[in-house]
Amino acid sequence: MRERLKTKPSEEIIENIFEPSIRNDINNYFVSMIVASKAHLIMLVNENIINEEKGKVILEVLNEMEERGGGVLEINPELEDLYFNIENYIVEKVGVEIGGSLHTGRSRNDLNATVFRMNTREKVLEILKDLNELRSSLINLAEENLDVVMSGYTHMQPAEPITFAHYISGILFSLERDFSRLRHAYTNLNFSPLGSAAMASTSFPINRLVTAKLLGFDSITFNSLDSVASRDFVLEILSALNTTLITLSRISHDFYIWTTEEFSLIELEDSIAAVSSIMPQKKNPIILEHIKAKSAHIQGAYVSASSSLKNTPFGHTRDSSVESVKFFGDALEEAKKALILMRVTVKSIKVDSDLAYKRSASNFSTVTELANMLVREEGLSFRMAHSVVAKFVNQKITSSELTNDNDQEILQYAYKSVLGEDSNLSKSLIELALEPFQNVSKKKTLGGPAPSEVELQLGRLKNNLAEDQKLYSNKKKQVENSKDILDEKVSRFIQSANKV
Repeated sequence: MRERLKTKPSEEIIENIFEPSIRNDINNYFVSMIVASKAHLIMLVNENIINEEKGKVILEVLNEMEERGGGVLEINPELEDLYFNIENYIVEKVGVEIGGSLHTGRSRNDLNATVFRMNTREKVLEILKDLNELRSSLINLAEENLDVVMSGYTHMQPAEPITFAHYISGILFSLERDFSRLRHAYTNLNFSPLGSAAMASTSFPINRLVTAKLLGFDSITFNSLDSVASRDFVLEILSALNTTLITLSRISHDFYIWTTEEFSLIELEDSIAAVSSIMPQKKNPIILEHIKAKSAHIQGAYVSASSSLKNTPFGHTRDSSVESVKFFGDALEEAKKALILMRVTVKSIKVDSDLAYKRSASNFSTVTELANMLVREEGLSFRMAHSVVAKFVNQKITSSELTNDNDQEILQYAYKSVLGEDSNLSKSLIELALEPFQNVSKKKTLGGPAPSEVELQLGRLKNNLAEDQKLYSNKKKQVENSKDILDEKVSRFIQSANKV
């Protein structure tokens, strides 16, 4: 197989390139390479490129290899890669005249590109499933806390009251977009390069559409050079996952702060926490630390892939096909783990609704509505009302009495200090403006935090999740059905050949 070269590969090449690559590929790509070879062989026989007798013999060996797994091979790193080791096994079993026919009309370049897309497809589908499961868990959490009033924050300072469900709903819309980005990346991924050969296709009358269908692809890549040159789908997937993991890291950051003793807004179950080796009182939310950190691994993989692809020829090269995807598999695994860990976290969250309410009632997060009340009842411009309420807050902070009993008196003082006249706002209206639940309930504008509005948001989110789940299921079934159809064709072909 190295007839063109006068010497064996050097020990350095074997140790640092060929052997580790083969070990990795046999663990990750062996089955897919066998499956792709079956589809290619069925097509070759159907198109009368090789005869049925040869096809039957090769298919029987491929079936045996698939059944026994990668351990069937005695790896020889001098053969450069997994494909040559597979071909060598087949040739040793049935001879080069028969076994050597399998590679008709294809190259390692298009075969490896196809197998890589097949494996990536499986992993992306799993991530889409995990993302949908997280969305479902978040919807349940929001519905359980629909009326839980809490302070919303800007610049990490109390801003205005919202509900915990409104916060979760915001996260859900972000994750919905994350799903959409990854779904779009999957669409660009699911095209078959098989039959493009090294880069210029082949003169054999192959049928690429047949192999694409048998392998569960939506269609073929329509340019043979693009088939083996392109790895942009890797960058697109990593970019989508990077955005998703950033969403998870931001959620984790909030939850991390909210679990502190100083905040105490939420608590996680003991089963996902850890202890200290020296401090008996500790309950450490380590699960959130891991989720936050995993986003960095995705970013690192994207930087590695994009840097490796940059300034490479638009053709098949090892830096584009091998080195650029060095950390891609790990990134997919890290993304999956982060989604699973976040789902477990979400299911364990208990919200301290009483403390959340008390905080929102005492940290001035309701005073924007007091300014709105002055606009409506006193006819002030909002900027004038803003100045009055700012004075009101300052006076409350410096007052020795921070009870609500003197709110009307303090507002009167602030109003006169700013505008030089008395306010006519009643005590009941002031209380209505400053009471957290009433405050939130008035925010019924589309997208607002009023429980009635959040219910509508969650209804939309559930409907969209159901549609996305159908999409995932259809894509998953497409791949599974193609494998069943291929297995059936292989079985029928062998049975038919045996009869003859």
